[in-house]
Amino acid sequence: MNKLFLLITALLLIFVLSSCDPKIAKRGKRYLNMRFYRFEELDGVKIAYQELQDPSNPALVMIHGLMGNPTNFEKLFPHLSENFHLLVVDLPGFGLSDKQISKPLSRRYMAWVVGELLEKKGIEKYHVLRGRGVFDLSEQFDLCDG
Repeated sequence: MNKLFLLITALLLIFVLSSCDPKIAKRGKRYLNMRFYRFEELDGVKIAYQELQDPSNPALVMIHGLMGNPTNFEKLFPHLSENFHLLVVDLPGFGLSDKQISKPLSRRYMAWVVGELLEKKGIEKYHVLRGRGVFDLSEQFDLCDG
């Protein structure tokens, strides 16, 4: 378990440091390619997500930070997909998920959406990797380590 924690911590540090590069952020839009995404309708809202690798591996749910999208994690995919089944969620109002939403985009609602997606996918046990700005999303609403 300590090795897993160190691996995730090291990869998160690499992610944070690389996301500070404005050139990467500027190029991010071109990576929003529809062919890599799947969609689920939850509560009348279209949610975009990516699902990568073998579902028999332990699940790792990746939730982008505010003003982000799943492309923020793409540099980590090759490293994490060796050991994890990745579910990369595009939160409502961001990326390719619906933006015209009549629901309040609160942390509670965002957590509910992620929980519903996990339930629909049949994922009961999982780990969470969060982007900046959503640190309390998984802790406050019990989304950590399913």
